[in-house]
Amino acid sequence: MSDGAASLHVEVSRFKDARDVLPRPARLSWPALVELVAPQRPPVRTDLIAAETRRLRVVEQATRLLLDGGEATGWLGDHPTW
Repeated sequence: MSDGAASLHVEVSRFKDARDVLPRPARLSWPALVELVAPQRPPVRTDLIAAETRRLRVVEQATRLLLDGGEATGWLGDHPTW
């Protein structure tokens, strides 16, 4: 996590329980807010991770070619990313 996220504070209203009608203002750091909202990291399917990793490799390859002034050939030239 970046230092900027740790220093970000969010104003929220907290309640004692579901029947409480009086909000209590609180100022939480971003990490504290995330911990309250999602105490556990959600599971991500491994096939989705693999597919996104492949897509990112294509984007990185295309970016390198563009920055180096190269021309895409073969499958990359026909790829929608290009």
